[in-house]
Amino acid sequence: VPPADQDPGLRFWHWYQFAALDSDYGLVQIRAAGETDWITLAEIRNYGSGVWTRTFIPLADYAGQSVEIAFFFPLR
Repeated sequence: VPPADQDPGLRFWHWYQFAALDSDYGLVQIRAAGETDWITLAEIRNYGSGVWTRTFIPLADYAGQSVEIAFFFPLR
């Protein structure tokens, strides 16, 4: 992750459609290299976006670190 003064963040485009409003969801997660626990940065819980949407998730708390990013969609 770049230094904090460079406004580091995860930028991506997404479009999603979940089958059920109440039970389907997605998570954007992060963990520092070498760690085992994932930390949720964002949660998506509505039925669908219907359009491509650009997203920005700030990563200043991880400035200067090596990290792994995960897009997690639990199976029910």
